[in-house]
Amino acid sequence: MQKYRVGIIGCGRVASLLEKDRLRQHPCTHAGAYVKSGQCEIVTGCDINRERLNEFGYTFGVSKEHLYEDYRELLDKEELDIVSICTWTHLHKEMTIKASKKGLKAILCEKPIATNLSDAREMIKECEKNKVILAVNHHRRYDGYYQGVKKFIEDGGIGEVRTVAAWMLTGRPKPGWHSKLEIAGGGPLMHDGTHMFDILRYFFGEFKWIQAFISREKDDIQIEDRAVCYFEFENGIKGFMENGGVRNYFHFEVDILGQDGRIHIGNGIYRYYKSDTSRMYEGFRDLVLQDKFIEPLHYENTDVKQVLEIINAIENKGKVISTGYDATKALELIFACYYSSLIGNKIVYLPLKNLKFNPLKKLFET
Repeated sequence: MQKYRVGIIGCGRVASLLEKDRLRQHPCTHAGAYVKSGQCEIVTGCDINRERLNEFGYTFGVSKEHLYEDYRELLDKEELDIVSICTWTHLHKEMTIKASKKGLKAILCEKPIATNLSDAREMIKECEKNKVILAVNHHRRYDGYYQGVKKFIEDGGIGEVRTVAAWMLTGRPKPGWHSKLEIAGGGPLMHDGTHMFDILRYFFGEFKWIQAFISREKDDIQIEDRAVCYFEFENGIKGFMENGGVRNYFHFEVDILGQDGRIHIGNGIYRYYKSDTSRMYEGFRDLVLQDKFIEPLHYENTDVKQVLEIINAIENKGKVISTGYDATKALELIFACYYSSLIGNKIVYLPLKNLKFNPLKKLFET
């Protein structure tokens, strides 16, 4: 079995440190997934924080001579097959393009793909030119439960889907790089909402239009802390989403309502309601919670499954299901929300045309 040589640029939380979280399903990081896959060897790492870099090296068996504080030095000196880019969002473009020119087979980039659409599109273009697979870590696409729900819907399990409601709720953005517009590109809608928009596209296809209301409680941060939007897909399904919202909890949930049933799926949520004879009103039907729902399509770890899919794509000239293109479409929806709010909460039709600036910056300047 071939072992793929892996380098990780940015050795923070999602790269490696979240493995310390005792409540998460492990592995839950890039490094952990590469190790667990059994087909990869982590041979190098890079981080501007030397203490964190040394901890990464110790944890994953990377010797000091292969630990770098400058990613360009890493790319120049190391011969690699796969690189993970787990840095601040505004650095993704430069790092991805430089890495794509180094003879790699694949790049796994953290979400969101970039801080603006032109950067994202240039990343895709360069990777295609250099024949490098560009995958983005929207990991719910690899979750057996989400995949099972997608198939159940496509097989008519709840009849024709009519409405979807979604919540990606978090606390107020903390000081640091997440609250700086030039580094993060946006607030909770950008940082976490990219997951929600991606999974909605995965379930239901392309969006037709979107209307949004972007706000922040205080002007001591450069980004939003709440986003509410309404939308319609090209297939006619209509929906609602709230993101951020300054809550004292973290909550991810999608509520899907069809003609014959209802599905809740999210963090710790997996419920199915079926249309059945009403137990309260004669001649009516109710939604009745079912004791059992469909089995997930698989029980594999999502992060490991993504790594194995990348390897399969390398070996068999195949494709991945979380591409740079998909990530760019999620980013486009985020910018459509910002733009809708900027122009007076008007409906914005997709795809966006010739939007060459970040509407959030102008929104909070006015």
